[in-house]
Amino acid sequence: MTRRIGQRGASVRAAVAASVLAVVAAACAGSPATPRPSALPVHDIGIANGTTLTVTLTVNDRAVGRFASHSVSTVQVRAAYPWHVEARASTGRILVSLDINPGDIESASSAGGDEHSAAVQKVDLSCGRLVIYGGDVQPGVDPSVGPGAAGDCGG
Repeated sequence: MTRRIGQRGASVRAAVAASVLAVVAAACAGSPATPRPSALPVHDIGIANGTTLTVTLTVNDRAVGRFASHSVSTVQVRAAYPWHVEARASTGRILVSLDINPGDIESASSAGGDEHSAAVQKVDLSCGRLVIYGGDVQPGVDPSVGPGAAGDCGG
């Protein structure tokens, strides 16, 4: 048996469909949009590895590079904030970490000169100093390295 839906039934279906679309559109408008890759912040993350260890640098649990002992290097990172940066020993042990939020890294030029801000964290180990930083400038390396603790460079 075939049942015929009249004009009123078609109008009800159209009204229900329009209501569902309105609810979906309102829900999507309230949710934050995922930034396009080209809109993500790009900054240098640096490491001054004055230790005897090879160190892996991670940003938000993603490895961005391995750095030999007694080396200074930077890598460009493009990711949404906040950034959680870690320097890890080959065993995976976290040696030092740094959180970078919007506004922590800034560069500006004016008639009076350039201004930069950077986020920095360091640790003195028995096998040397390890510094990680975010920004366009490398922080000065203080020659007075602390003694660290016995066994803290065990990997």
